[in-house]
Amino acid sequence: LTADGRVEQMLTPSLTGTATHIHTLLETSPDCLLIGCDEGVVAFNPLTRAWHKMCVDGSGTKPLEYKFIYSILRDREGGLWFGTFYGGVNYFSPVGERFVSYTDGGKGFRGNVVSRFCDDGRGHVWVGSDDGGLSCFSERDNAFIDYPGHALLSGYNVHGLCTDGDYLWVGTYTD
Repeated sequence: LTADGRVEQMLTPSLTGTATHIHTLLETSPDCLLIGCDEGVVAFNPLTRAWHKMCVDGSGTKPLEYKFIYSILRDREGGLWFGTFYGGVNYFSPVGERFVSYTDGGKGFRGNVVSRFCDDGRGHVWVGSDDGGLSCFSERDNAFIDYPGHALLSGYNVHGLCTDGDYLWVGTYTD
């Protein structure tokens, strides 16, 4: 939707078959819109209208490992969190361009179908999944941690997360 109210469809002629089923959008800067889709992550520059597959090694040769990117979050330190369909969480740190993958049962994370992220502004990234409930990553500990109520929420499909002061609102698929 343009500023004057027109609808404009953007197609990827240089990436045929890419970004056809879009799940999430994140503007990281005026010249970069990240598109999470069934084909991974595509970066679009609205100023030049250039498209390219997002890579994680800085060289432009190693695309994200997992397809089906459902959610993307840019944390307060500039790191990018990617939620996948049966690939867990992928995290890309801007410091040293480090890439880390978290999957169910590994490093304290629960779930593989990651639907939502929420940065609470207090050093925690909350991760909602369809098959593991709610998980919490502590930036201070650089690890997933247990929190009060984690056992109760582990059986829910978490589809919505939002902070409001001291509260974390959790939206589930049922109940």
